[in-house]
Amino acid sequence: MRKKFFAKIMLCGIMFALAFAALFTGCDPLEGSIESILEKVKAGQTGAGVIPVSGVSLNKNSLVITLGATPENSETLIAVVNPEDATNKNLSWSSDNAPVATVDENGKVTGFTVGAATITVTTADGGKTDECIVSVENASVTGVSLNKTALTLTTGQFETLTATISPPSAPNKNVSWASSNTDVATVDSNGKVTAIAIGIAKITVTTENSNKTADCTVTVDPSSVTIYNAGYISTGGTNYQAVYWKNGVRTTLPQDSTGTGSSATAIYVSNNTVYTSGYNNYGITSYRSCYWTSNIGTGSTQTLQTYPTSERRFSSRAIVRSSITVCTAGLYSEPSPSNAVHAVYWVDTSPVILTEPSGATGSNAKAIAADGAALYIAGQYTKSDSTIYQHGIYWSSSNNQPVLLIEPPGTVNSYTTAITAVNGTVYTAGYCFDNNLISSALYWKNSSPIVLPSPATGAAMIQLTAITAADNTVYTAGTYVDSTYTPYGVYWTDTTPTTLFFPSEVTFYEAEINKISVVNGKVYVAGYYTSGGLKYPCYWKDGVRIAVGTGIDGEINDSFMVFE
Repeated sequence: MRKKFFAKIMLCGIMFALAFAALFTGCDPLEGSIESILEKVKAGQTGAGVIPVSGVSLNKNSLVITLGATPENSETLIAVVNPEDATNKNLSWSSDNAPVATVDENGKVTGFTVGAATITVTTADGGKTDECIVSVENASVTGVSLNKTALTLTTGQFETLTATISPPSAPNKNVSWASSNTDVATVDSNGKVTAIAIGIAKITVTTENSNKTADCTVTVDPSSVTIYNAGYISTGGTNYQAVYWKNGVRTTLPQDSTGTGSSATAIYVSNNTVYTSGYNNYGITSYRSCYWTSNIGTGSTQTLQTYPTSERRFSSRAIVRSSITVCTAGLYSEPSPSNAVHAVYWVDTSPVILTEPSGATGSNAKAIAADGAALYIAGQYTKSDSTIYQHGIYWSSSNNQPVLLIEPPGTVNSYTTAITAVNGTVYTAGYCFDNNLISSALYWKNSSPIVLPSPATGAAMIQLTAITAADNTVYTAGTYVDSTYTPYGVYWTDTTPTTLFFPSEVTFYEAEINKISVVNGKVYVAGYYTSGGLKYPCYWKDGVRIAVGTGIDGEINDSFMVFE
């Protein structure tokens, strides 16, 4: 009887507790266990007016993390719990591939290595979820730069370029190197640039990732300039011997065993071979043209050229090495009493007599140039019944016909001294005199004259003796004297003159300009001056005079510059 009583009392207590829980927690006492009700109480999900979570969403469902793009390689996801006024917005975060990417309690995702991971956010109320697929990638190269965009070296020098990858965090920093002209400069796999020969080359670095590039323009200047001079020395009395000098060091050229003397009139150097033109004397009234070939270690040989006529008076005055063979230009003389001279050129030993203009009484060839296989010969012709006695002229080997050079108005005489040709365009240097015997320097482009401005106030006796053309610019050089007859050199860049100074002790007729060259935009002019009875070869680099060798005891007829 007592047991039944106590059982009723316990049952009433349980019912009271359930009713109390329903009253204060809002839980249905008939639904769920005591444990589930207690869990809801702990989570704060119970009570009058509680709003449950219906879902959760992330601001991104896909995310790319680029390693190195940010200092921490991370980005924070933002989770939005719905509804906005849900009572319990507590969340938990997880990653299914922590070695690739992790996530902290605030949704901050951090990438560690290349790969993919799924980041999941879960609501505490209702276990609602959303996911973000995270891809972790290496940083792509966005650019590359070099420590130098321009570099000047001399032949044989080297320097290493340094490439910098952007961004610095990009893991693939592999690059390759290339030269646009390996004959001028080479580059190895470490960016070491070596200057091979004079010229300009572009060094390019390329990234393995993204193929980004950067360039450096390499200019290779000559490490030295060697001056060659052609001429002769006295061998006693009226006899003389052909020679050439290399930086003042003389080489005697052989002469015909039946001759009484020889002279070198012009010089040309190609591939370490020196070619010198000139003639042998056979007494007073006979001379014969020839050229010499001089190689290092094997000495010099003379090649006698064929007579253009039965007359034995002719000589070479200019020389060039064409793409085919050695070619020289000069003149031959008719016998007395005429003694008229006529222009001729030789291909090796074979003479070609040049056609004279109608009415000409004579001609001579003063200069020769090669443009590939084509030859161009400059000179002048005489016409005694004209008010202009000497006329400038040039010939082409394509037909050996004369091209008359147009003289400026008022010209009395015109002379040519040098010639060059570039891709079929012919430039001839010279000078002319007007009715007052005032000289002017000029050059002809094909046959049209370009008169150059006077190099200085009061300049007189202006003579243009050298010409070259490069990069659509014409460079000419020559000499003039001032009112005290002090000599000066001068070169023109197109029509802009630059004065060249000889030593102060040099006087009138003791200085000459022979050649002009342009290397990498720098102007080199070769010549010589006389001091104390000796000839001193020299050259100017962008207007600055540089002495070469020692004084020469002889006569100089021509100069040539070799850049190494």
